[in-house]
Amino acid sequence: MSDWQGQPPPGSPGSPGTPPGSPQAPMPGGQWGAPNPHQQVGVVRVGDLLQTGARVVGGNLGAFFTVAFLATLPGLALQQFFMMRWQSRMLEWQADMLSSSQLGVVPDMSKLFDGASLGGFCVGGLLQFVLVYLAQAILMYAVVETLAGRKPPMGQAISKGLSRAPAVLVTALLIVLTLTVAMVPAVVIGVMIFAGAIAGEAAMVAACCGFPTMLILMLVPMVYILVIFFLAVPSAVVERIGPVEAISRSLALTKGHRLTIFLTMLCLWLVLVVLACIGTMFSAAFGGAGIDMATGLPQAPSVASQVVSFIVQLLLNSLQTMLFSAFAAVAYARIRGIRDGVDASALAEVFS
Repeated sequence: MSDWQGQPPPGSPGSPGTPPGSPQAPMPGGQWGAPNPHQQVGVVRVGDLLQTGARVVGGNLGAFFTVAFLATLPGLALQQFFMMRWQSRMLEWQADMLSSSQLGVVPDMSKLFDGASLGGFCVGGLLQFVLVYLAQAILMYAVVETLAGRKPPMGQAISKGLSRAPAVLVTALLIVLTLTVAMVPAVVIGVMIFAGAIAGEAAMVAACCGFPTMLILMLVPMVYILVIFFLAVPSAVVERIGPVEAISRSLALTKGHRLTIFLTMLCLWLVLVVLACIGTMFSAAFGGAGIDMATGLPQAPSVASQVVSFIVQLLLNSLQTMLFSAFAAVAYARIRGIRDGVDASALAEVFS
């Protein structure tokens, strides 16, 4: 790292061998986006990141999506299986509750607490967490190589990406823990509001303001943390630094660019939300959950609906992994180019 960090790229103003007043030579890794003679030097723009990210993803769509898909599938399948098992037990309990109320007895509450389903669901979530962040490391290596004008074999990308696994996973864990701690106050306030409503002290306040207040108090710190830590994983992957250093590095790199990063993330979120809404309507058309008009009890969704819902969720999660990995790597490389004078080719040399 010390041989290139902070050095201007060859051909840039101020670098050795560049005559004063000569135009800056193009970056070895190619243009970051479409030519724009009006683009302000030293500024990262949302359109620039989106256009460059789309170009990188589009040029490697099959390979990128395959990595994201295979990383998402095992954990999500495990979670889906245990979620369906818990839903089945919930429906059984609701049926028992109706029968018990007619007979004047208390229903068996043990069916609501399925330790195996809860444990299996958590294991699936942990598996997905690990595999998705490993996929991010792989994809970020491939993105940097693509920006440098090379297209590495996927086997090489997997090998290089997985070599950063410990630092990437611990960095991701620290981010998740920070998000959890940041949302605790919102949860506490929300519980207090709803507890007051149940006690009859503030029913109107809870009905009108309880949930929105809790949602805002959760979303604001969550989004802010995601923005300032957006470049932590790319830093851990590219710079071969530890988790704490990677988070500190992200804080420094995002400074001055946080609004741009937020708007870029917002664009990606909007795309995913629109696709999720379409997928939800599509799965509902196959017979989603409903109410049995004869008994008044909830009905489980049809098998076809559950299969379609799982496929939609799998595709969305894969797309999310692919897009956020690619755009984080592009943003990292772009900001490094501006702050430290390091071009895409120099970043790629770190992996060699």
